[in-house]
Amino acid sequence: MVEPKAGIERLARETRQRIYDYIFSDTGDQTIKVTLDQHNKLRFENGNTIFDLVLTRKIFAEEVLPYLFQYITFALTDDLRTCSPIVKAFFHTFKPDGKFHAKKIAITFFTIRGLLDLARITYPYALGSGQGHHGGTIPNAQINSYVRSKLVSGLQYNLLDITYVLIRDLEYIFQLLNRMPGLKSLKLGVDVVEFLACCAPYDSMERPHNVAGLFELVRQDTSGIWPASHYMLRALRTMSGMGRLRNVELKLDWGDFVLNRYRAAGVVFGPPWTSEVKQEMEERFEDMIFG
Repeated sequence: MVEPKAGIERLARETRQRIYDYIFSDTGDQTIKVTLDQHNKLRFENGNTIFDLVLTRKIFAEEVLPYLFQYITFALTDDLRTCSPIVKAFFHTFKPDGKFHAKKIAITFFTIRGLLDLARITYPYALGSGQGHHGGTIPNAQINSYVRSKLVSGLQYNLLDITYVLIRDLEYIFQLLNRMPGLKSLKLGVDVVEFLACCAPYDSMERPHNVAGLFELVRQDTSGIWPASHYMLRALRTMSGMGRLRNVELKLDWGDFVLNRYRAAGVVFGPPWTSEVKQEMEERFEDMIFG
């Protein structure tokens, strides 16, 4: 017995295409939040209904999904780890040799900050005013469980060692994104506090004594940083050397997620930190990235 066709399936393909054009052009861009569960499986938190509907019939999967991937921004969101695990899971779910390719991806937390106990560690030394600072070896109890999983058991790591391990995680995602043939737009959620966090010179004689001093170093371009030595700038600029990825539109979404974690941990920024200063610092770092 031949299964009867649904109403839309009885229409000519050209007519269906015009219907899809009308529906999706009217709907506009949509964002679907993607998270990673405890079993490292992707969850489309506000998009399951769409995918369930589309996948009910083969014809919809073949004809509608390309439209969905054109208009949908997939917001990959994980604030417990670096973004590497969720990007890896997304990459393997929508394989480069598959039919459907994501065109727009947002990584909500492009960061390595917040993976350590900020109540005890405020490194580098200029992030707080009038507070104690620690820059030596970090006991494992103060390290996020994900970070511990990236380190060799039994060894002691200082903050620079851990930064190096985590920044390799960030750089790795660009290798995966570079292999996504349909990618047109990439938005990265960043926080200017993270960029400032590794601006203080290592020489104690040159190190600023407060936040205002650090801002002045950045303003005068005398902090000793440049894109090849600043870990966040270096990670971002790896895109420029990648064949496919260097043609992808890159946007930075400046947020407060690192700053809020510092505040929650009792790390208070000094009086110079205002919305105007924050915007100025963001613009200066953005110039370094895109300059």
